[in-house]
Amino acid sequence: MIRINLLPFRDVRKRETVRRQVSFFLLLLGIVAGGLLLLHLFMGNRVNSLQTQIAEIDAEIKRYQEIGNRVDENKKRIEVINKKKSVINTLIKDRYKPVRLLGAMSELIIADQMWLTSLSTQGTGVRVKGVAMDERTVADFMTKLENSGLFPMVNLNTVKRKTFDETIHLKEFEILCQTSVPKKPDQEKAK
Repeated sequence: MIRINLLPFRDVRKRETVRRQVSFFLLLLGIVAGGLLLLHLFMGNRVNSLQTQIAEIDAEIKRYQEIGNRVDENKKRIEVINKKKSVINTLIKDRYKPVRLLGAMSELIIADQMWLTSLSTQGTGVRVKGVAMDERTVADFMTKLENSGLFPMVNLNTVKRKTFDETIHLKEFEILCQTSVPKKPDQEKAK
């Protein structure tokens, strides 16, 4: 016997297949949209957290720049203080030098025959200016300077005739000397 099915069996199956495919497509589209939404939310949160980290790092950089500026100022102050300290140490080290030089000059000068008008130093060089009664007095003074041991090199720069009150004729002189390093009073006492 032959059976004939008069119900639209194939149409129902086709519709069911199409409905499954559409529902699967919609489900897949929903899953993809949900995934994209979750990815968007995750990336938004990540961007916000990175922006807050950038703001914190910028604030920290500003704070460290202020500290760095203060460190630079302190380094400059320390440099100025060290320069001042070295000047003070040099002054302390050389404080007896002019006194000893003046003392030596006052001992070497020929009394009542000559007078010093200027005494200047620059490094180891000494420039002595003065007035003497005659050239012989200047020569004796130069000999005393050489024999003192303080001035290994003594050179006469100029000798000029100078007239005071139109009746007194004196000799104005300038002597250039190289001085050896003067010893401190403590070293002289030890000898």
